[in-house]
Amino acid sequence: MVARPWEHADEARAALRAILDDPSLGMAVLSSGRLVANVLEDMLPDAPRERAVLVMAAQAGLASALRDYVQQGIDPATAVSLAAVSLENSSPLDPGTCRWVATELAAALGLDGIQPAPGMPATATATAAAAAAATAQAQAPPAAPGTEPPTRTARAFADRSPGGRTPAAAPPQERPRRGKRRQPRANRAVFSPDELLIATADSDGSARLWDLETGRLVHLLAGHCGEVRSVAFSSDGQLIATAAAGDVARLWDVTTATQVRQITRAHARDVAFSPDGQLLATAGGSSSQPAGVAAPIATDSYALLWHTATGKLVRRTSGPVVDDVKAVSFSPDGRLLATAHGSSAWLWDVATGSQVRRLPARGHALSFSPDGRLLATAGGGDPARLWDAAAGTLIRAVTASPARDVAFSPDGEMVATAGGGLPPAGITAAIIPDNSVWLWAVQTGDLIRKLTGHQDQVQTVAFSPDSHTLASTGRDKTTRLWNLRSARPDHRRIGGEGPAR
Repeated sequence: MVARPWEHADEARAALRAILDDPSLGMAVLSSGRLVANVLEDMLPDAPRERAVLVMAAQAGLASALRDYVQQGIDPATAVSLAAVSLENSSPLDPGTCRWVATELAAALGLDGIQPAPGMPATATATAAAAAAATAQAQAPPAAPGTEPPTRTARAFADRSPGGRTPAAAPPQERPRRGKRRQPRANRAVFSPDELLIATADSDGSARLWDLETGRLVHLLAGHCGEVRSVAFSSDGQLIATAAAGDVARLWDVTTATQVRQITRAHARDVAFSPDGQLLATAGGSSSQPAGVAAPIATDSYALLWHTATGKLVRRTSGPVVDDVKAVSFSPDGRLLATAHGSSAWLWDVATGSQVRRLPARGHALSFSPDGRLLATAGGGDPARLWDAAAGTLIRAVTASPARDVAFSPDGEMVATAGGGLPPAGITAAIIPDNSVWLWAVQTGDLIRKLTGHQDQVQTVAFSPDSHTLASTGRDKTTRLWNLRSARPDHRRIGGEGPAR
C-alpha cells in the first residue's frame, strides 16, 4: 500500500533530532545529500517520501541556509519562509512540501519560536527523539569494556561510508563541504535617485540593496512570503516599496533596512511612487481578509493610491475595467496614473480616480517619457509601442518582435526594451528567445545599439537617473549594469550566480 503523504512525519522528525544530537554527525550530514541518504536509509526504511524530501533538503544545503539567515539577523519565521522559497526554486518539490521540511529543520535546529509544521502528527520533537534513542540503544550490540556503544545513526554512517570512517574520525579536509548556495533570481532592478544604490526584487522573497560603485550587498529586506516582483524608490530615496507574489505590498526605510508598514490588504502586483513621494500606487491589493487568513491571488482590477506618510488608502480607480491590473506608472507631473491590464492600458486622473482614456495596448509594462507626452507599453507577446498620452493614439511600434519590458531614458532620447529585436528571415518572432537589450532613438525609431551578454531571456530594463547606465535582469539569474557612455557595450554584474565581470 502506498504511504499517505507525511504518514511517517514522526519518524522523520525523530531522525532529524537524532542526527543533530549525534556528535559524530550533526550539521555535517545535513549539509550532504549523499551522507544523509546513507543515514536515513537505516533510520527511515519505511518512509520513502519523507526520506527523499530530506535528502533533497540536504542537497540544497537547507539546514546551513537556515542558520546563515538567522546569523544575518533575520527572524526565524522569516528564515523559514526564505529557505522554503529557496528549496522550491532549486528542487522539484511543491511549495507545501518545501514549507514542511524547512519548518521541521528549523524546529530540529532549535531556532527560537519554531514549532513542528502544522497539520503533521502532534508528537513532540523531544519525545520522538527519545524514542529513537531508546530503540537504537536496544538494538545496539554489547559494548566492549571501557567503550560507549555507538548510536544507530553513527553505525549506519560508519557501515556505508568509504573505509567505515565517521565524520569525527576523518581529517578536516575529508569532511563534507557545503556547496555554494544558489543565488536568487532578480525579477527587477531599479536605481536610487542619488545613484548610490541599486535595488533588486528577488525570487527568494527578499529585496536587496547594493552599493552601485562596489557591487557589495548593503541591506537585505526580508519578510515577503513569495517572490518579490516589484521594487521602487521614493523621490527622496528615503523609502522603498516592494510587492511580492501572493503577498501584501510593504514599505521600508532605506537607511535602517526596517519595515515601516504593510501597505495593501491583499496581493499587489506592482508598486510606484508619485513624483513628489506623497502617494504610492499599487496594482491591486484592495480585498480585505479576516485575521489570520492569507491574502488570495484573486481578480483585482483596481489601482489603489495610498498616503506614504500614514499608510491610509486615499482613493482607487473606478471604471468599466474587468481585467486584473498588472502594472502602474505615474506621469512625470503626477497628474495621471497609467495602468496595464493585459488587454488594454488606461489613464486615470490622480486627483479624482476617474477614467481619462483607454488605450488598446496589450501588455504588462508601462513607461512615461520624461515630458509626459508619450507612453510606452510592452509585454503580453506584443512589440513595444509608443502612444500619444494626450490623444490616446498609436505613434509607432518600437520593436519588430515581442518585448517583455520597456523604459524611457531620463534624458528622453532613448527607449530600452527587453527583447524585441529583428528575428531571422522566415522565423516566427514570438518563438525566438531574445537574450538582448535593445536601445532605440525616441525621435526616429532607429536602432541605436544592441547589448548582448545575458545567457537567457532579458526580463526587465531600467535607466539610471543620469541616463548613463542601464540595468537589466534576465532569466539567467543575473543583473547586469551597462555603461552607455562607452564606445563598446561593456557591463558588470550585481549579485546573481557566478563572478562579477
